[in-house]
Amino acid sequence: MRPYRGIPVGGKDFVYGWYCKWGRRHYILDPKSRMHFLACFIEVIPKTVGQSTGLKDKKRKEIYEGDKTTSGIVIWLIERSAWCLTLDDEFYCQLTLKIAQVIEVIDNVHQPELLEKEQ
Repeated sequence: MRPYRGIPVGGKDFVYGWYCKWGRRHYILDPKSRMHFLACFIEVIPKTVGQSTGLKDKKRKEIYEGDKTTSGIVIWLIERSAWCLTLDDEFYCQLTLKIAQVIEVIDNVHQPELLEKEQ
């Protein structure tokens, strides 16, 4: 099972872990937390939740759904049952290990300023 990430309600930085939904609320379970069991569940903004593709870019950075790369935005394409890069509105390229090794994550659709600060 691949990890997820999401931005906490009222927060600005991603949290990473396992995703779950209770009713209308969405949570990331922090597997590293040593706090009380319920404190491990961090409520996140639903539209910011994205799963890891299991691949890393040319700089060995993990690639997540919603990441912007040098070649397009990473999405899960149901029709192909595969992780893909959106190259334009009509064309999609399947994200493979070979492609992942030559692209670079440059941003994400939820926090464009985050990666700018890291550089």
